[in-house]
Amino acid sequence: MLSIISIDRCRAVESTSSKRKKTLNAFKKKLPLWKRRTENDNFANVPLLDDCVSMIEDVSGIGDIPVPEELKQAIAMHLDVLAKSLNGYFPTTVISSMGETAVHV
Repeated sequence: MLSIISIDRCRAVESTSSKRKKTLNAFKKKLPLWKRRTENDNFANVPLLDDCVSMIEDVSGIGDIPVPEELKQAIAMHLDVLAKSLNGYFPTTVISSMGETAVHV
């Protein structure tokens, strides 16, 4: 009985760990996309800035208010630093003998 409970717990932990790995990898893959969007004046992934720009455009009646290049560069740099930081904490390595990708925590 005890071994069945232990096996069930191991499976539950493995399932949770697998979900976390998938979620983390999905998030890490989004960062370069967000950076490209920001560099192309699409701030949908920076909702506070997007709302602010939209509000200024609505109030001023001027369309397409440019976001300062320095701010776009700062956001892009922050996303780069975040990606490197995540890779430092959660590196992705390929296990060649299994042909799988594993995230070592």
